[in-house]
Amino acid sequence: MHYLSLLLSSTAQQSFVQIILAQADRDAAVLELLKKLDQVYTFMAQDQMLGQISSMRMVLGQISQQTLECAQFIKNYSETKNFCES
Repeated sequence: MHYLSLLLSSTAQQSFVQIILAQADRDAAVLELLKKLDQVYTFMAQDQMLGQISSMRMVLGQISQQTLECAQFIKNYSETKNFCES
């Protein structure tokens, strides 16, 4: 890091660190999204009666739609080639 600090100005160093920290925050948020999806589907799988309750069918459909949107977001996020651009 010492060599890098010689090459970059203080402002550039701070910007570089902010970019890295922001990327780590985004990665952590995506991981939390995956964990939340796992929790939802673990809950739904434990109680097979949910699908048999007519009032829950709409809710389960909405959960499925939201899951598709989350999956698309995660897919697009994971395909980012240059994280500095994200």
